[in-house]
Amino acid sequence: MPSKSSGRIEKVRKNKIAKNHTKNHRWESFSTKIARLNSLQQLRKVRRHDLETEDLSTSTSYFKNGLQKWSELNLSKTFCAFKQKVLPLCESLPQILHFEEKIVELLAEHISLHDRDALEPLLDLLTALAHDLGVRFEKHFSRSLQLILDIVGKPRDVEVIEWSFGAMAFLFKYLSKLLAPDLRPTFDTLSPLLGKSRHPPHIARAIFMRRREIASSYCIETAS
Repeated sequence: MPSKSSGRIEKVRKNKIAKNHTKNHRWESFSTKIARLNSLQQLRKVRRHDLETEDLSTSTSYFKNGLQKWSELNLSKTFCAFKQKVLPLCESLPQILHFEEKIVELLAEHISLHDRDALEPLLDLLTALAHDLGVRFEKHFSRSLQLILDIVGKPRDVEVIEWSFGAMAFLFKYLSKLLAPDLRPTFDTLSPLLGKSRHPPHIARAIFMRRREIASSYCIETAS
């Protein structure tokens, strides 16, 4: 240790080396998630002009990219079984378009199992497929919506309900131009969840918990 002329010994502070931490998942408050959901992910706002012009030469696929991401993050039995079946069908966007009926069937089959550990990636891939197909997904919309309603129709964890409503929001986003001319069928299907009748206890509890979290976050921000 270096010493001064006075004889006093001083400790030399070593500069700490900053470490870059990379995490796949980070905790977010509900208000942050809502803000992100309201923005509907800027990267996912890109429209599939290539499909509208029937140009299938592109290989970019939201479904394929999502499958690769979740293959690293989710090792549940149900999702791994789904991945094994769907992987040979989605090597490129033209292949996904060719096997769209089979892919939808596989999604419906595994979502219907209501395996909590697999629902988040499966619902995310359902919306990714809708993004890839664009207007072609219209014929699958009613079935997809019913799959999600079957999930929230039974007592679930708050996170499962959140994933389900998030998936519905993205489906509405990608098919908004097709749904806008006549919203009555969609409204009639969703009306029990929109206040036409009393919310089921598990949905009411989830809404209450999220409202309380938003209120707490607001109080903390105001106090600071």
